[in-house]
Amino acid sequence: MGDFNYNSPQVIRAATDAIRKESKKWYRLSDRMERIHQTTSSLTLELTAFMVVDPATGQIGAADLKSAYEQVHDKLTMLFKQATTEFELFGDALRRAADAYERSDANSAINLNEIWTGK
Repeated sequence: MGDFNYNSPQVIRAATDAIRKESKKWYRLSDRMERIHQTTSSLTLELTAFMVVDPATGQIGAADLKSAYEQVHDKLTMLFKQATTEFELFGDALRRAADAYERSDANSAINLNEIWTGK
């Protein structure tokens, strides 16, 4: 197997540091997505933006086009908000995983020490 000490504090710290670093990436993504959500939420188009002077599409009313736009806009805005929440939850899960690893490793070290010393 070799002489590598898989349970050394340096190895454990490096692993949990990497997990915590990854969690920070997800928090940053959540913050970016929140800004996208806020910007998208504030965007609107007036009915005049959907006026069409084209014989091929003249049958389609501006109100119908605006309605279709609003449905897509609402769906995207909702998805951006959900992404904000999900990315934050990923960050939380990774942070909790790092905490759990550290607690588990600390408990294991204590238990092994007690077994080895007989105390």
